[in-house]
Amino acid sequence: MPRVTVDLRVKGKGCTGDPVYRLNAELGKGYDELELLTNPIKLPLAVVSLIAKRKGYVIVEHSTSEGSLRVVLKKVQR
Repeated sequence: MPRVTVDLRVKGKGCTGDPVYRLNAELGKGYDELELLTNPIKLPLAVVSLIAKRKGYVIVEHSTSEGSLRVVLKKVQR
């Protein structure tokens, strides 16, 4: 399955538009590999790491540029 890219930088309407809620929803879909684009102020790397670990993912790589955080997550095979 190819890598899926999800942009969490833009907040949607209501509480379901919150980046943490949307991250949880995307990780629940069971993708093998996921690339996230997020605002590090609203969704820091530590929070992404904690949620990813609880959902069975590990951070493969991450980088920050121009006020955006890019994180690549990979599903842990158990």
